[in-house]
Amino acid sequence: MAPNPVDMVPELITEDVKIPVANGYFIVDAGIASIILTIILVLLSWDIFRLVSKWLWRAMFIAFLYVALFLGVALKRTVKQMKALQEEIKDMADSGDITGIQNMLG
Repeated sequence: MAPNPVDMVPELITEDVKIPVANGYFIVDAGIASIILTIILVLLSWDIFRLVSKWLWRAMFIAFLYVALFLGVALKRTVKQMKALQEEIKDMADSGDITGIQNMLG
């Protein structure tokens, strides 16, 4: 029996990535982000990149590094926001006053 292709994709990212944009946030699913990073790694390992000039290869490496750093910053910001939200909910739960929770739920 052939293995499931989904099981063969390495899990590089375990959480969704929330990227801030002008009118809110753009959320990249963890599975999709993992697949994108896997594709980038596969493309870098192919022999076709040996044909690319030295300067173009360096420019592509810097672009991939920039994207990875951008995703890392977005992930760090999301984790900070989640921790702040957890603390806020904990404070509301400890106070015994449910009006804050009702206001949060809208």
